[in-house]
Amino acid sequence: MAPNALDRGPGRAPDAEARAWIDQHDGAFGPWISGSLRPGADATAICSPASGAELARLANASPADLADARTAAATAQPLWAALPGTERARKLYDWVEEIAAREACLTQLLALETGRPVRACRRWLSAGLDALRQAADSLLAGAADRPGHAPLGVVAPGLSFGPSLGPSPDLSLGRIAPALAAGNAVILAPGPADGRLAMLCLAEAAGTAGLPAGLLAVLSGAAGALSDLAQPPVAALRGPCLHMVLEDADLDAAADGIAGMLGDPPPGTAGHWLLVQESVAERVHARLAGRMARLIIGDPLDPATDLGPLSGPALRDRLTAALAETRGVTIQPLPRLPDRGAFMAPALIT
Repeated sequence: MAPNALDRGPGRAPDAEARAWIDQHDGAFGPWISGSLRPGADATAICSPASGAELARLANASPADLADARTAAATAQPLWAALPGTERARKLYDWVEEIAAREACLTQLLALETGRPVRACRRWLSAGLDALRQAADSLLAGAADRPGHAPLGVVAPGLSFGPSLGPSPDLSLGRIAPALAAGNAVILAPGPADGRLAMLCLAEAAGTAGLPAGLLAVLSGAAGALSDLAQPPVAALRGPCLHMVLEDADLDAAADGIAGMLGDPPPGTAGHWLLVQESVAERVHARLAGRMARLIIGDPLDPATDLGPLSGPALRDRLTAALAETRGVTIQPLPRLPDRGAFMAPALIT
């Protein structure tokens, strides 16, 4: 029997909290501006990459929305920066509590929209809460009163630009929390890989926690219009995740570690590169191929899933065509794939 055909434990994780939150908003979402959700126009469907079923409808931000968000942020930021550090810390701690109360909803939203395995979504949220707590702790330690430290104003953290990729959002609480703690207002422009519904839920939690209206905005589809707010304002490409294996390494552990990261790549990375010492290359490739064959590819809400779907059928088709045209030697073990959804077996090109 194939390893990925064994019993998988409790089965699919629930998604009731995420579905209920979507239903509370009648399945329609727009930009988050000035502490409230706007309905927006010309909404398009957000579909699950695992099933193809529609999750909700989302409207991108219009130029008028962008102007309103900038105005609201510019109004809220000086008032936020003028607060004592202890008061800012208290608001951030309140946000932590509100996010923690929505943990199940947020992880389900991320898994449903992005296709990331639910285990990876839980790790993402846990790391984000830790970052938010650390930012609040730094304020209690006097970070707001350090000489020479002043807020930048209104920023778009995690947004970088490259000549071939264009705007590349890399959104996480680890980037947002320090910007807010330093006294800035934040405008976010999430893309599909960031989990747009989850970002809206985070913003809603910030409003419930009492963060000033206008301090945090979420504008889907507005990344290109926020280039002047990107911090740091430098051009950057989203690079690959590089794995390096030398001949004295534990080759089994290396293969396990690399395969385990395929479903949960570091934020801001595009693909994986493997640099192996030539003397052990064949052994590493063989071990990695064997580990890839045992990956469980399936429903991102199944706790046993190692690798979820791609963002959509179009990306799957482009990658399939690229693999067919590569000049390298392709090693693509074929674990069992679901019958529907944007799933693809991982491949190693030597």
